[in-house]
Amino acid sequence: SIKEGLLEERRPQLSFVQGSLDRLTFPDQSFDAIVCLDVLEHTYDPAAVLNQFARVAKPGADLFITVPTSNGELYQRFEEDTRGATFPAMLHLHHWEPHNLIQFFRRYSFELEKIELFDHLAPETADRLLAAGMLSTADESGFPLQIFAVFRRELES
Repeated sequence: SIKEGLLEERRPQLSFVQGSLDRLTFPDQSFDAIVCLDVLEHTYDPAAVLNQFARVAKPGADLFITVPTSNGELYQRFEEDTRGATFPAMLHLHHWEPHNLIQFFRRYSFELEKIELFDHLAPETADRLLAAGMLSTADESGFPLQIFAVFRRELES
């Protein structure tokens, strides 16, 4: 089948490295792409992480990221208050809105390629949070909890 053929054609060499995102041990400009899903909100210093990503990304490299919105932060707090500590291992130290995420990444020479808001609150949950005065911002589809974005490392001039 086509699927098995594709899998057999290319078997990239994988290696695993343990370390800290704010002190990457890779050489400068060594990656064509970086994937950072559901991580940045858990770091103490996202600026240090972005500085490292900018250093190790080749010019033109893509950076794929997901981060929570302030709605996600408010929803987490609401659930903790009403149900107890349901997210003890998932404490978010940071959250973003699209405009401040874009500005943050621009400081490290990453330009936005694509952004999507997803994981929207269920209408009944949104109603409870609105009634409690806890919701932040809605988009045309409701109250998003997360952002998916693709940024591209600027080409060197």
